[in-house]
Amino acid sequence: MREKGFIKNRVHYEQNKMFLSIIRHEALYGAYILTLNLDQINSFEIFQTISNLQNLNEEISMYNNHLYDTVYLTHQEVFTTYGNALLNKWCGFDHIVLNEQIGKKNVNEISRWIYKQVNRDSEKFYKQLDYVDKMLYIFTSITDHSPTLNINDMINILKPTDEQLFKKIKFKNIWLGYYLNKSLIERTLNSKDIQDSDLYKLYKSGSRFNKIQFAKSCINNGYVSDQDNIILDNPINTNLLKGMTEEEFFRGSPGTRKGICNAL
Repeated sequence: MREKGFIKNRVHYEQNKMFLSIIRHEALYGAYILTLNLDQINSFEIFQTISNLQNLNEEISMYNNHLYDTVYLTHQEVFTTYGNALLNKWCGFDHIVLNEQIGKKNVNEISRWIYKQVNRDSEKFYKQLDYVDKMLYIFTSITDHSPTLNINDMINILKPTDEQLFKKIKFKNIWLGYYLNKSLIERTLNSKDIQDSDLYKLYKSGSRFNKIQFAKSCINNGYVSDQDNIILDNPINTNLLKGMTEEEFFRGSPGTRKGICNAL
């Protein structure tokens, strides 16, 4: 049990090199926010110049007002954002190691670099990862970057013109209707108008909401299946925030019950 099951003796899954412990949820959202705008660094306006990341100044006011300002590391000759410098510092690095937008797809990189930094000492790895996790939770809790979901913004994610298009999807050809619904959802998700909303950032970071959950919440439900897992040819052309009729609610309920049963 100690050799195979004790978590401090294991850092990877047995079947692959993915790490058992990675940052998740609000911590992942914090890492996503810290690493935004890495492609918009202004090397002519430097906020801080330091030789070592551990010398980086930290204040809550800096978290709020200077997250995407430029930091220059002299010994590494690297320009980065203050937010990215913070993340690297909390990981225990003295120079910039992580230098890309962090999200669900590449969050394993944080664990990988920390593990390498502590010379593959599993106890030190878990201790450092726990510290990063706590700092990211603090960051998302006490700063202006805390995700606050404005209901009006969530409702207005879907434009009236697109809402009308969704309502017209009533094809008996389920496959055609499904792809039309999917393409309209993709168009909404790719719209620059919604990319500043906290709800979109939560979805994009991978900390909360997958694409289906996001779409059902504030874009469109689309096609649902019945108790026999047969897809109904009459889609639910509204979202959970806008609300459903009694008929739409009961048409969508078999899938909900199956989901609950599967979870149990």
